[in-house]
Amino acid sequence: MKKITLLLLLLILFSACNKKKSVQPTCPILFCPVQLPIVVTYVDQNNSAVVVKDYQVINLRTNKPVPTDTALVLKPGTYFVAGYNDNKLFSANGDDIQVTATDSLTNQTKTVDFKIAYPACSCGIQKLSGPDTVKFN
Repeated sequence: MKKITLLLLLLILFSACNKKKSVQPTCPILFCPVQLPIVVTYVDQNNSAVVVKDYQVINLRTNKPVPTDTALVLKPGTYFVAGYNDNKLFSANGDDIQVTATDSLTNQTKTVDFKIAYPACSCGIQKLSGPDTVKFN
């Protein structure tokens, strides 16, 4: 009787381990170049760089701000919209992003929209739409 019980136990364990498990698809190994951040440049009517204040980037899907480092200036008038550290903040299909800034001299405020995605199996975020330059009047 012990032999039959042991045999049945081994048979059950073997059959449980032998079942095919569902495997989630994996991404291929990617060799990604350095990812550049998504930026926007603010200019005046003469296409001269504008320093802005009250700069904010909001993900409209989550209604939360996207962290930006306004202290890090690439060149005058150019500001980060999103960078490589922000990958997990965006959906694969793309999120609507609202960027607002105020000209520090004229107090004119401009709001522009971007669409940014973090597709599965990609090297990083992608700008689907949105301006490179915003011109104050």
